[in-house]
Amino acid sequence: FIVGISEFRVKMIGRPDHAGTTPMLLRKDALGAASEFISELGNYAIEAGQGTVATVGVLDVRPGAANIVPGEVEFTVDIRSKKIGCMDAVRSAVEEKLKEVSQKRGVSFEIEDLLKVDPVTMDTEILSLLKKNALKEGFSHKVMTSGAGHDAMIMAEITPTGLVFVPSRDGRSHCPEEWTDYEDLQKGIEVICHTIIELGEAE
Repeated sequence: FIVGISEFRVKMIGRPDHAGTTPMLLRKDALGAASEFISELGNYAIEAGQGTVATVGVLDVRPGAANIVPGEVEFTVDIRSKKIGCMDAVRSAVEEKLKEVSQKRGVSFEIEDLLKVDPVTMDTEILSLLKKNALKEGFSHKVMTSGAGHDAMIMAEITPTGLVFVPSRDGRSHCPEEWTDYEDLQKGIEVICHTIIELGEAE
């Protein structure tokens, strides 16, 4: 599997006020509202199960001054799962929580959809050949669900597709510490090479 992705932007609109002269009970603090929502987001993914994850990766606070109550906040929400139903469950929980928080704090919100991609299953024949060739070469292996999107998702709509991962140090990626040893890269290439040859000879 390659997980599906639901990504959208949320804007919470309150009212900017002076941080020293505005009583707490009269504030329409957009960041306070966003923070209350964000603190619950992970729980919705856990409740959905099936390895579902949810992330806020971008947060923009305006007007962005230390002495002003935030009047507007934009943030992204990224939901990923191998089950469409789990993604939909998190999205529903998100919308309900946003309504609740907005009413409670006297702010409003808007949602802008950015990306919606369904989960994709890799080809079973290719997967079998990849496993066979890994065993033939004496390489340890396991079948994984990819939590990241890949070009293979697009190719799978056109032709039978497989995907091979090789280990990154400490499992880190998308950060400066990401590193894969050349020996591991070679193993992945050998498995792919043998699989391509077999598929070609079968034609």
